[in-house]
Amino acid sequence: MRRLLRAELVKLATTRTAIGLTAGGAAVAALGAVSTIMSGQPAELHRPLPEQTFFLLASINLSLFAVVLGIRGFTDEFRHGLIVPTLLVTPSRVRVVAAKTILVAAAGAALAAVAQVVMLAVAIVLLQARGVEPTLEPADLTAMGGLIAASALWTMIGVAVGAMVRHQVAAVVGALLWVLLVENLGAGALGEASRYLPGQAGHGLATASQAGTLLAPAVGALVLGAYALLAVAVAAVRLTRSD
Repeated sequence: MRRLLRAELVKLATTRTAIGLTAGGAAVAALGAVSTIMSGQPAELHRPLPEQTFFLLASINLSLFAVVLGIRGFTDEFRHGLIVPTLLVTPSRVRVVAAKTILVAAAGAALAAVAQVVMLAVAIVLLQARGVEPTLEPADLTAMGGLIAASALWTMIGVAVGAMVRHQVAAVVGALLWVLLVENLGAGALGEASRYLPGQAGHGLATASQAGTLLAPAVGALVLGAYALLAVAVAAVRLTRSD
């Protein structure tokens, strides 16, 4: 397993996917801070970090980047035919799925951490420019940690989707439609039950209160974690039964 993990680490480190998506996630998170802080009312700008609109935008957008990172962790190999030597070297497809899930989830967590640091740096500068002296409380750090955890879990879901769908464009488009369209429609149609959708559970884990009535962070972690583990398990079974 160590050699398999090392091989997956080399793949991540020697391709542009993880670096590019991390840079993109950081840029989008920073842009969200710029747009909402520059247009926000003074009273809104004094809110704690989890209650800021740009933090909710980061919770949404980083989940998108994380799930795409996970999808590409598998579909890049299918697209370029590299999955064949991967499975020849390691015939146990369960181990391949496990190794990819572990390494790419770590990359998803790193993506969210870097993006939030950039977002926070931009937000501090802009808030000071608007006469607000920002503070960083323990609750803010907890929220940022929750967003990192949610990003890792979303990346696991992306790995599972990539393993099951295999076609990169279809997998990415389907994931984006789910996060941006289905989740929003579900939130309106399901009422209180919508808190148990993956996206809302992720917001709950990150305590992104601007998303509405959310699950407690611990419950959000359990719900989103259950989705991620179930998706990875289904992907491993499907990959094992396919040629």
